[in-house]
This record gives sequence, C-alpha cells and structure tokens, in this order.
Amino acid sequence: FVNENLSSTYGWTTVEEMRAGIAENLVESQRGSYISDYIFENSQVSEVPESVVTFVENTLSNNYISMANQYGMKLEDFLSYMGADSLETMLEQNHDAIVQQAEQMLILQAVSEKAAIEVTKEDVMSVAGLTEETYNQVLEVYGEPYMYMSTRTSLASSYLLDNAVEA
Repeated sequence: FVNENLSSTYGWTTVEEMRAGIAENLVESQRGSYISDYIFENSQVSEVPESVVTFVENTLSNNYISMANQYGMKLEDFLSYMGADSLETMLEQNHDAIVQQAEQMLILQAVSEKAAIEVTKEDVMSVAGLTEETYNQVLEVYGEPYMYMSTRTSLASSYLLDNAVEA
C-alpha cells in the first residue's frame, strides 16, 4: 500500500519509512512552532504602522470574500456563520489577532532584512509551488507585492529554522 500510494509523493516505500517520515515531520513541525513562538514572544515591536494593520485587515477581508464565493454564499450570510453580522464587525472582533499578525509580519521583515534575504521570481515560484504559467495567473489575482512579501516571510521563517541552535 505505502509503495503504491505514497512513494510518488513522499518517497516512502515501506511502512517503516512512512513512520519515520511522519515522526520526522512532526518533530520539525514542533521545532518550527517552538522557534516561531519564542521569536514572537521575545521580540518587541515599538510601533505598528496603521498601514500594516490595514494591510492585514484587507487580506483577511479578501479571504472572507473568497471563502464566501467558494461556498456560493453572500458575504453577510457567510459571516453570520462565523458569528458576525458584517465585515466591519468581524474585523472588530479580530482586532487583537490582526494587530498580532501585523507585529509578526514586522518581526519577520526585520529578520529578512538582518539576514539580507532578497526575494527572486524563482523564490516566489518555489515557495508557492508555481510553474511559469501559474505564476502569472497568481500574480494577476494577488499582485506582485503580496506574493513577494509572502515569500519573504516564508524565507525568513526558514532562515530562523535553519539557523536555530539547539541548547
């Protein structure tokens, strides 16, 4: 079963390899969560520009609109299932999480600047799993600044994981 169904995706051919791979993935996931939590809890952002908060709000709003469309629902109906009567109410209810996400973006931006991470088109394609064709399609939907910012965030997180020192 493993060889037939999982080898092309994961490279596993035996149950033992699958178990070892899953265990390794769990350890890496926990390690990543620990490092992220540590960085975010022990970093201080002196000021969160309103433009960054607005960016996170707009991203969240667009996500809700996209989800409502995917389900073939009106936005108001979708939001009511989420416990809000309007997009504004949803944003108000999530204000603290929005500010926290903005702070995390700024922290990862500082990490990427300190590490001199420069994002290329190839980085965007690799991180997002895009081909040349899908790259252009995704850029039309999300725009180049968003895609490059998302990639920079991902590369900064990877940088932290790759350079973490185990005590």
